[in-house]
Amino acid sequence: MTDPPGDLKLPADMPEDIRAIALRATPEAASELGLIGEGPDRKRAKAARRALYLLRIRGIEPLAEEVPKPLASPDEKLEPKVETFLGFSIRHGSRFLHICPYGDTGPHTLVELGESGEVLACGGGEMSLIELKERYIAHQRKSGRSATEPRLYAPIAPDYARHLLEDAERRTLAAGRLVPLGFHKALSMLPPPSQSYDRPLIYSYITAEEVAGDALGTKSPDRLLKQYPVLTSWPSAAELAPYVQRISGIATSPLVLTREQQQEQFERILAEAVDAIVTDERRQHLITRLELDALAAWQSKDKELAALLLHHAVAGSRASRASAWPLAVLLIRIDIVMVINDSQSSSRASETGRTKRETEDPGGDQGGIPIIRAR
Repeated sequence: MTDPPGDLKLPADMPEDIRAIALRATPEAASELGLIGEGPDRKRAKAARRALYLLRIRGIEPLAEEVPKPLASPDEKLEPKVETFLGFSIRHGSRFLHICPYGDTGPHTLVELGESGEVLACGGGEMSLIELKERYIAHQRKSGRSATEPRLYAPIAPDYARHLLEDAERRTLAAGRLVPLGFHKALSMLPPPSQSYDRPLIYSYITAEEVAGDALGTKSPDRLLKQYPVLTSWPSAAELAPYVQRISGIATSPLVLTREQQQEQFERILAEAVDAIVTDERRQHLITRLELDALAAWQSKDKELAALLLHHAVAGSRASRASAWPLAVLLIRIDIVMVINDSQSSSRASETGRTKRETEDPGGDQGGIPIIRAR
């Protein structure tokens, strides 16, 4: 008999009889769990599947010949089918891709992708996605924040998930890094892509032409940011410094300038900053991020947000330069205003230290010219 592995940690809420079987840590125990996992009692079946998953990742497989399958109707699936879920972007553009061998009610493997689409981390989660969402909502309530349905993840086809992971591996290797341990095992859970996917999948649901125009002015970048945060890891303080200095100098200049003249100079310097800071590489990364978030929104049945996100991705692709992309201009404008406001008064830092979640007119009632506030 195989001794129970010392690192086998089972959830505290696992039924005692399921726990006792799992702790035997033998192929026979795995076979018993396989039978229970396909039984009619959903709660016990879920616990058994989780325990079986934990045994399998430690190399303990059921005895195939001793795991008879229960009778099922012709349209009932006997084998578990992998499901995959794409996370919305978080923390400056990174996101999680969840691989669930038994659906969102069972344990899962997650791969974290970075802002540039590279593989950052890979690991296993004993908590199901349903439990993850429930805990997130409970934490929001405990913190006194809104407990509305959170944007966490959305289902996508497993073969497209594999396409995304294969692309992420290429990006990682191109950057001179190795993919983390466990990545290829996660990749092996997924079927090969059923098509070439020569363009982002979201364009199969919404065409670029459908979202390109904004004749009614309902797709402005500030409207997007009011609904959806777009945080980036750039620009750095050093990148902003020369432009902040020049903009601040407009207000302190001995020349008497009208508000219109100040606005004109500010917009000219801002355009220079956008073109210098939003490089072609950063621009493409942000476009790809918006396209994936649009896909997650579409799969979450939030078609309005999906169309809004994709509008700004298409605008970024079609802009002749970064300063002709309204979203890029607004993001850099907010960063510049944040630095200027923070430097004016440390006592007002908490009031004026904006993030890109806050999208009120940076100039407030000053006609959009932030340097008016300079003393």
